[in-house]
Amino acid sequence: SFPSPSPLLPRQPGARRLPPSPRCSASPSPQPPPPHTHSRRSALASSAAALAASLALLPAPGGQAAAKAPPKADVQGASEAITRLIEADPDFGATLVRLAWHSSGTYDRMTRTGGSQKGTLRFKEELSHGANAGLDKAVARLEPVKERYGGVGYADLYTLA
Repeated sequence: SFPSPSPLLPRQPGARRLPPSPRCSASPSPQPPPPHTHSRRSALASSAAALAASLALLPAPGGQAAAKAPPKADVQGASEAITRLIEADPDFGATLVRLAWHSSGTYDRMTRTGGSQKGTLRFKEELSHGANAGLDKAVARLEPVKERYGGVGYADLYTLA
């Protein structure tokens, strides 16, 4: 007796089943697929962990050491100056959020480049990009804050804003 073709459908009484066809001896018998010992999720997680570990070993971009934190007094002073700018013109707050977003929006996790590093958004080449339209005014309004609190870098200033 042959097994039922489906566990859900019982075999009809008296139904005949043909015997399996013989295989050609010239072709090798197909190998069953290897059993799945890992789920797709665990494979992706282990790959991501390996990638993160290897990226952690890379030097900082340009072979430079991490920047020192700005003096707390400068950060506090710059923060208060930015708050005064926003209080004087509440619409300026939204522009500053956009400035921080666009300043950091070019960061590439794979190469660890771009982003607000060094505040490159202040340069004409980046400010002239269509997506950064109008941010030149925000950069110009933050320039006196940068001059007064020089310990805060441009990248930190734009992100703080």
